[in-house]
Amino acid sequence: MGQKSSDSILKTFRTIIREEGFSRLYRGIIPPILVEAPKRAIKFGANDQYTRIYKQILPPSFPLPLAMVTGVSAGCTEALVVVSFDLVKIR
Repeated sequence: MGQKSSDSILKTFRTIIREEGFSRLYRGIIPPILVEAPKRAIKFGANDQYTRIYKQILPPSFPLPLAMVTGVSAGCTEALVVVSFDLVKIR
């Protein structure tokens, strides 16, 4: 029978670390982090602002709907801001 894929993955990690060093596992991680950090900052900042706004509108007995509405609103805000930059990046 063949080798389990998890054994194969672990063997690959060991080989990379042995031959190229541990830091090689993180090669190329900086650009994605630099892209993700502003996206998450926009989303969490928008979520905080929407929470303040919706708390004034919704009754306090609605914690789950409040979380859902603020999350959706923050996600939409993030999408509106980020999509334009992604389009520029793609083109």
